[in-house]
Amino acid sequence: MKTKMILTMALLLLCLPLTTHSQELRGKIQRSVKELKTVFPQISKEKIQLLDQLAARMVSNMGETPYTVVFVDQDNDDMGQLAMIWLRTGLMYYGLYDRFKVESAGLDTANETLPGLALLKNDGFRVSNAQGESLFTYSVRYGSDSWTINRKTLESLHLDEDSSVKVYVQDGLTDRNAEVLFENKAVIAGEMIYVATQVDAIIKAKMNNP
Repeated sequence: MKTKMILTMALLLLCLPLTTHSQELRGKIQRSVKELKTVFPQISKEKIQLLDQLAARMVSNMGETPYTVVFVDQDNDDMGQLAMIWLRTGLMYYGLYDRFKVESAGLDTANETLPGLALLKNDGFRVSNAQGESLFTYSVRYGSDSWTINRKTLESLHLDEDSSVKVYVQDGLTDRNAEVLFENKAVIAGEMIYVATQVDAIIKAKMNNP
């Protein structure tokens, strides 16, 4: 009886952040997340396997220090940036945003705009040039706050290899670590929300079966 009560309390505590963090996302973004969950059956079995591996790796490395996930391409282009934004969004939706750090980076950088960020406006994000910042720096408002988005190099992140994973989203960059390639920019949102959903499910399953 005592064990059952402890598990119930733990689950309630886990659910509390969901309410708090979900309120930080704009209503339209929350609705977009719910709609994106309906596309999960359209993801190929091969991609599901890769995404499941990423989710499992994230959960297995959770600790007091947030585990870092970095999406890497050649020049820190739209693909990596969108993957970062959507995984952050999914984790926030499930109240897990503070448990992980999600970044994007390039092996190099380029002084070019990021036109792909405009896709976010369809899902409720507000994208603009960051006030007082470079032409190539953007503000992506998701609700009560915003993320500042710009191009940066992998080297500049000074990653701790023991508490991070590099996810390569562009073919031919590496033969090590995780690699999740996207067919096009349109599939990124659904696949990253899938990862966040799996992370949430794995955590809850572990709590139910300690």
